[in-house]
Amino acid sequence: MAIMDCKDMYSDVLDGLQTATDAIAKKDMSTVKSMLTGVISDAVTCEDSFAGQISPLSDFDDKLRNMGNNCLAVASLIKW
Repeated sequence: MAIMDCKDMYSDVLDGLQTATDAIAKKDMSTVKSMLTGVISDAVTCEDSFAGQISPLSDFDDKLRNMGNNCLAVASLIKW
């Protein structure tokens, strides 16, 4: 069921964001970028799970994907 897939994806997003936050403190930009890429992927996977249906989470998925892309762009500019 699509909504359950999204529940799993959002759980992964929370874990990924926490890991990225922890990696920032360690100046581990590789992990930050990897986790942010995962966040974007999870948002897309959630949206794709509603194939052929109207997703009640479209707005949230779009915002999450955009924020993930913005954070990834900022992370790419950081040089330690």
